[in-house]
This record gives sequence, structure tokens and C-alpha cells, in this order.
Amino acid sequence: LNCLEFFDGLNGWAGGVTSLDGNLRYVIFRFIDGDTWEPIILPEGRGGTSLNEIFFLNRNFGWVVGDNGYTAYTTDGGREWLLSDPVTDDHLYGVHFSGPMDGWAVGGGFERGVILRSTDAGESWNVQRGNPIPTRLRAVHAYDTRSAIAISEGMEFNMAMVPAMIFSTSDAENWSLSNSIYGPVLQCMSNIERNVWIGGSNGYIAASANGIDWHRLSEFFGGGDFYDIWVLNRFSYVGGDQ
Repeated sequence: LNCLEFFDGLNGWAGGVTSLDGNLRYVIFRFIDGDTWEPIILPEGRGGTSLNEIFFLNRNFGWVVGDNGYTAYTTDGGREWLLSDPVTDDHLYGVHFSGPMDGWAVGGGFERGVILRSTDAGESWNVQRGNPIPTRLRAVHAYDTRSAIAISEGMEFNMAMVPAMIFSTSDAENWSLSNSIYGPVLQCMSNIERNVWIGGSNGYIAASANGIDWHRLSEFFGGGDFYDIWVLNRFSYVGGDQ
């Protein structure tokens, strides 16, 4: 299992890979009424070895992304999943929708990022062109139908540290660099409205009220690597290594 999403305390979804008839297939486990996990095999596509992100807007509308540009969506709470038409071979690591129709998915390769945009609930996607993004993107959050924020992970390349980068758009089309953070490898992001939290390597957690100015919170945490973060009203959760 590589990803987890809960809409409330009784309904959630976990995603990963299973072997079916000797072939690797993506699988979603649907948590029902706080009691039972139901496995659901996702439709075949150009999937690889990792289902990387699940996002549910509400009890009905959900999306998943994975390796080799894999995208699928559901409108019935995850009972049935429909495959989107592929538009990229890049791995996708993040997906987020501001409403049932409009959202983004992000990912990329070692030296480039890719941003996909959907305006029809994930049935189809378009690659957004613009300024080149030099590293793959790990997460995205849509504020509304026109504005969103995405993070790249940062990495060491040719003996130099490429910083983690934070990109934003305010017109649903053009993305620009809003900040760079040296040191951590960013892996995850969560938000409540315009308030955003990011997490990564060496216990790094930071918060922002506008996506531009960031306040580091890591002094409250240990030195392990964080791979996922959830902020739900007054409660926050992070998961990773010790």
C-alpha cells in the first residue's frame, strides 16, 4: 500500500499494487462504515509498480494517479473506477480537485516536472505548457478553479543541491516559482482553504497562509523523514520514518 485517504472517521480508501493472474494490477481498498475493507481492482492502463496518490473531494468523487501517467476516477464512492485517457508517460505523484469538475495532477521525471489539468471531473486531462520545471513535482493543492500550488521535491544533482521549489498559478494556466527551500526533500502537502502545510526529509514541516511566506515547525518534531501529512480542522497527522 502506497497511499491513504480518509473522508471522515468511517469512510476511507487505501491504494497499492497486487498480483492478479501473474500480472501486477492496481487495487483500492475501500473502508466502509468504520468496519470493513473491501478490495476493488482498478481498470488496466499503462500502470507501473506504484499507485501514488488518492484524493476524494467528498463521499462520491475521487481520483487516483500512478506510474506511467496512470489516472482513474470514480463518481460513486470508489465502487467503480473509470480510466482516463493517458496524456503523458511520466509518473504522477499528486492529484487534487477544488470541486467535482476542476483539478490538477502533477509528477514528472528526474529533471523535469509535469502538470496536468482537468475540467471534466478527470475524464480527460491536458498537459499544461509553460516555463520548464526542472524537477519532478510531488504534490498539488487546488484552492479554487483558477488557483493552485504545487511542490517539487528538491534533490542532489552533480554534487550540488537543487532546492525544493514551490510553484503557483492564479489563472489556471500559467505557473510561476513562488519560493525555493534549501535543505529538505519535500514529499507531501496538506491544506485547509488557503492555509498550507508541507513535509519532507529530516523532520521538515513548514506552514504558510499564502503559499509564499513559510514558517518552519520542525522544532516540534524528530529527525525522521515524513511522507504524508493530513491537517483536519484542529487535528494534524504526519507519517514517515523514525
